[in-house]
Amino acid sequence: MDDLVTLLVAAGVLLETPGPAGTVLSPVRPVPRPGDVFPLDDTEWQALADLERRHTPGRGTAAVIGLFTPRGVRLTEITTSQGRLARAIGQDTEHARQCVL
Repeated sequence: MDDLVTLLVAAGVLLETPGPAGTVLSPVRPVPRPGDVFPLDDTEWQALADLERRHTPGRGTAAVIGLFTPRGVRLTEITTSQGRLARAIGQDTEHARQCVL
């Protein structure tokens, strides 16, 4: 575990600061991209780009998340159809399905 923390501090992902009870670790904001910290070859850059593309929320995803907080009340579930969801977020049904996966 010490090796991992040392690596993350050296990579600039974690910040080490002294505290009253010892060393305090906190994340650096914004978190650096892997290519800013480690040397990546073309294959690794492509894999990183693919991950970012798949996991960056789009406007449909944000709209789906917004459905769970209507009028300031946080809901834990909603019941709808794929078609109604698509209309609510202004997307086609396939895009609506992808937003909730």
